Amino acid sequence: MLDETGFLKKGGLFDECAAVVQHNIAGKIENCQIGVFLSFVPSKGHVLLDRRLYLSEAWCADAERQARIKVPAEVAFQTKPELGMAVLDYV
Repeated sequence: MLDETGFLKKGGLFDECAAVVQHNIAGKIENCQIGVFLSFVPSKGHVLLDRRLYLSEAWCADAERQARIKVPAEVAFQTKPELGMAVLDYV
């Protein structure tokens, strides 16, 4: 199963250092992190195979912010479908 999931980020100690994006969750704009996940889902349980963190175009265009959160400079913007394809190509 390939899916995107958002994780709310509310007032934590490390929020300023986290890769935080704005996204619409539950009808309102909230700070959150978005990931693209690939899982194997047999009849019982599931296994996480790979994941990628989604960074918005604005985050990828801000070299100072990327350096502050230790995202390598060579990381370029990818859409969620592109991240999904990268995960599938890796596995």
